[in-house]
Amino acid sequence: MRFTFTNGLLLAAAIGVTGVAAQAQTRAAGVTVAAAPAVATPKLTKAQRVEQEVARLRAALLLKPSQDAALRAYIAEVDEPAGYNKSRRQRREALATMPTPQRLEQQRILRAESLAQFDREAAATRKFYAQLTPAQKMTFDRLPQEQLPD
Repeated sequence: MRFTFTNGLLLAAAIGVTGVAAQAQTRAAGVTVAAAPAVATPKLTKAQRVEQEVARLRAALLLKPSQDAALRAYIAEVDEPAGYNKSRRQRREALATMPTPQRLEQQRILRAESLAQFDREAAATRKFYAQLTPAQKMTFDRLPQEQLPD
């Protein structure tokens, strides 16, 4: 039998019907699947989070001991000051109560602060990146953005 578009549609429909039928049978039989119990993860202190970040990047990049100071300086530079996000969130929430001209001015200030923070982080990243070997640079380039310190 040749595979055609029509045959593909029939196959997809059959798979869909089978899945729906199995789901219906499970419900009719009263079978429930229990969710995995939530595991409470302890809240880490800032120092513990920094140490985790240092260890994770050191392992991922295979850093030499001589590069440790550059890594710590990088993480210290890209780390936001204590209360930074809370302060920004409070100021953003306050925007809703402001008259338009004041709100626009506050938004401009918030954007300028964000740009300044980005510039600091970019400079720190460039400085750290310059300390890496070519192989480490390739690994750093492949790290997903979520895995980089922020």
